[in-house]
Amino acid sequence: LSQLPGSLPSPSAYLTTVQLLPNQTTGRRLPSAEELDAIAVYADGLGVNKQMLLTRSSLSTGLLAAARQRHLFVHAWTFRADDVPAPFAGATSELATYFRLGVDGVFVDHPDVALSAREAALPAGRCYGTLHAGRIVVQSLAESLFGIVISQTRKP
Repeated sequence: LSQLPGSLPSPSAYLTTVQLLPNQTTGRRLPSAEELDAIAVYADGLGVNKQMLLTRSSLSTGLLAAARQRHLFVHAWTFRADDVPAPFAGATSELATYFRLGVDGVFVDHPDVALSAREAALPAGRCYGTLHAGRIVVQSLAESLFGIVISQTRKP
């Protein structure tokens, strides 16, 4: 790719790097502070199995806060309306819990449920869209090809 002065910005001006964490649901091994520090050098965010963010009693594992300390956004995966784990009564309550926890995005197989949960969980009038380096990456589900619902976070 060659670029002329005044032409398109460099790829780093609009590409966002997400580090997918291994599916560590059995032992619930969370990345260490050193591992997160290393990831923060090259990545803008984390893609994590949703079970890495909450304990079995629905308390935060601390991973989201640790990512925030390193200015990393967090996208959790995969939410399904037909496969809701205990203790959640349904997909809407599960998703709403994660939105209230503060995840920046979710991968979903049933986006209509995620949109309803987001509206129920977040205050009215809250802006949806992730801002990275001064640009909006995904503003709404309708603009996403991958079924990601984004709430708001800012990366300095």
